[in-house]
Amino acid sequence: MLHNIKNKFRGISVDILYYCCAKAYQLCEFACLMNVLTLVQSQLGPYLQEVGYERWSMAYLEGRRYNIMTTNISECINAILMKERELPITALAEEMRSLLDPASDTVCTVLDGDKNGVVDLQARTCSNVYNFCSEYYNSSTWKATYAGVVYPLPHQDDWIVPNEFRNIKVLPSDIRSISRR
Repeated sequence: MLHNIKNKFRGISVDILYYCCAKAYQLCEFACLMNVLTLVQSQLGPYLQEVGYERWSMAYLEGRRYNIMTTNISECINAILMKERELPITALAEEMRSLLDPASDTVCTVLDGDKNGVVDLQARTCSNVYNFCSEYYNSSTWKATYAGVVYPLPHQDDWIVPNEFRNIKVLPSDIRSISRR
């Protein structure tokens, strides 16, 4: 196409403008560049329109442009996530994760060193639920803690303390606690 333009419109170099118009993906960008091209060569605009924009312009290319090879991964991801780019960042990240691991949106693998497991959010199940929390938080431990009778302590004046323990003074430990910064 560029060869035909050079033969038909000799003397004016419009190579770069034509190339920019042909490679523009967005219609507004294409229209702006076509206006500049028409200003530089007034007869070229109607000629290109007569040929048909869909035959040489990316902006008017019919179809999804699957025949175009690109090495720019960001262009590919932007095309896939066109609607999702309007979402909050957490929803966008979740959509990107589901693209990379499309097996299931509700089943997740949890990797934590040697404590790995599978969580099904829809069924509300976990393969190793007790491996992910301390035994002190298991329902059986909680039940055992409060299984016996718990009596409240009376006021200190009402305590019954044997005489042999009344004169013993309990001193604080000599061990200093380690400062945690």
